[in-house]
Amino acid sequence: MHKQKHLLGIESFRGFAALLVFLFHFWAIARVDSASLNSFFSPFMVAGYRGVDIFFVLSGFLLFHSLYNREQTLSEYFVRRLKRILPLYYFSLLIFLIFREPQLFSTQAGWIDILRHLTFTHVFWAESFSTINPVLWTLSHEMFFYLVLPLLFWLGGKRGWRILLVVGGMIALSLAYRMYIFQHYYPGLDEVRKFTLTEQFPGKLDQFAVGMLASFVFIKMTELKMLKRIKSLMFLLLLASSVTFYVLLSTSAELGAAMRAMPLFQAGFGFVFAAVFAVLLLSFLTTFELVRKIFANPLLTFMGLISYSFYIWHYNILETLSTTALASSHLFFALSFVLITGISALTYWLIEKPFLRSRG
Repeated sequence: MHKQKHLLGIESFRGFAALLVFLFHFWAIARVDSASLNSFFSPFMVAGYRGVDIFFVLSGFLLFHSLYNREQTLSEYFVRRLKRILPLYYFSLLIFLIFREPQLFSTQAGWIDILRHLTFTHVFWAESFSTINPVLWTLSHEMFFYLVLPLLFWLGGKRGWRILLVVGGMIALSLAYRMYIFQHYYPGLDEVRKFTLTEQFPGKLDQFAVGMLASFVFIKMTELKMLKRIKSLMFLLLLASSVTFYVLLSTSAELGAAMRAMPLFQAGFGFVFAAVFAVLLLSFLTTFELVRKIFANPLLTFMGLISYSFYIWHYNILETLSTTALASSHLFFALSFVLITGISALTYWLIEKPFLRSRG
């Protein structure tokens, strides 16, 4: 209960991130005319892919929080992470292979693609980066982070300067990787190759890192019993970071793929966006409880609970529905959202929750 009170509303951010990614893929698959969108709402759809950055920051925050507070032993940590990811991941792979990509079973190249997905290594090759289910590349990064976090935590320990050194090293490595890719590999590559190179795990380390840093600051503020004295200040910081978050989202929407041709944007924009969201998250968790209760409303909390299932299913269902008569209907958005939400709730209750509650 103590943990739930301190982290009240954090589940809603998962739901918000899942909705952002859904909006982006709906916009892309349904070929929505950006000019027809409300000018305020447009960035949430056109730049909704930034929801992935939010997921990575949240993972860094929550997993660091868990390990630092020793809420689980190392073996419990790995078992829970595997139970969180693998059952639904493998079930969805089976469903998509049977009903969408059965041809992969009939060729050697197809079996290689399947094997890469089973081992979360499909992201290492451009030809398998976005096959079967294009959103699964982010799950590979989550798995890699689960594996390396205990090592990073061991290096950082509980001493502030060591933690800051590890976090700083992760950020520096990520920025250096993206700049190196830009300088040495970008010339002559098409947009797909640029994307697959940039979005490799080293290029995302900074987003996990700022989540870890926000978690460390939050823990220290809690230990020092600062939270009651700074709620008003953190509310002002929440407002400022929320406005900045929206400005950055709007910038992403305006620049689009052109951002990859700009060295500073290519190397640093993802980090800046993640850092601003980390500040937003930290200020949210340390401001007035009423504010957090409003954001932790039943709809966003529910979306947060089913966000993993929702994320897994949404793209392929949207793509399948776009080939039917439903795509021409004015109700396409609402019907697809309801269908994806229903299937996601079902797999959450039947697959995710039973495995998470199981012992061992």
